[in-house]
Amino acid sequence: MKKTIWLVLSISIASIMLFAGGCNEKAGPAPSSKASADSSDPKLAAIKADMAKTTPDGKAMIEKCKAMKPQVNGQDSSKTLAEVIDDWSKNKGEYNITEIGWEASQKKTGRWKVIYHYRPYTKEYLAAEWEYNPENNTLYPFDLQNAPQFWAGPSMDDKKAKKGK
Repeated sequence: MKKTIWLVLSISIASIMLFAGGCNEKAGPAPSSKASADSSDPKLAAIKADMAKTTPDGKAMIEKCKAMKPQVNGQDSSKTLAEVIDDWSKNKGEYNITEIGWEASQKKTGRWKVIYHYRPYTKEYLAAEWEYNPENNTLYPFDLQNAPQFWAGPSMDDKKAKKGK
């Protein structure tokens, strides 16, 4: 009889300890999901490592390029790169993109490579790459798949204004 009581008592105490231990883990603040996502996703970690290599000059070049109107086929965008990206981030409904970040590096030719990392609604990691030419102050797509999407043609208001002149 004493063995049975001790056995039940031991199992009860062990159960309480396990339950209390499980509750304590859940009661504390949850670990940062962003930090755990970065460490568990090698693609994201590689992108962040590349972005971290951007020099202060590269960061200044990113800001300059975001304020520029990129060219596609020699035609200037009607909006700056920052405005187009902002539109894709906020005004496309379920097709909004999520920004990961920017990186820039100077090429041996003196031109700059500027890359925008993002995730579309498909949740894949994509990058759009532009080249900035300081000789003629132009920004144009370097990759022909993603970067040309971040270009805006003239709006209907612009077309009406030109027609009325």
